[in-house]
Amino acid sequence: MEIFNISDISEIKKDNTKRVAALGFFDGIHNAHQKIIGDAVSVATEGVKSIVITLDKSPKEYFGKTSEELLTPINKKMNY
Repeated sequence: MEIFNISDISEIKKDNTKRVAALGFFDGIHNAHQKIIGDAVSVATEGVKSIVITLDKSPKEYFGKTSEELLTPINKKMNY
């Protein structure tokens, strides 16, 4: 699995690579998060890459609802 730290989705290179994505906030990697990521890895076959897309702030914060203290800062998420 490749790990990218990007601040804008447009930074992802456009190519013909097929990908399976596990998408989530993943603030604290508990069993359910591990299952989602594991499922993406399992679904990926030869010629298909598995990727994880995570956010640096909560969905609530993106939509202006609230600001929350993170359990796992983005720099630590990148090392899981």
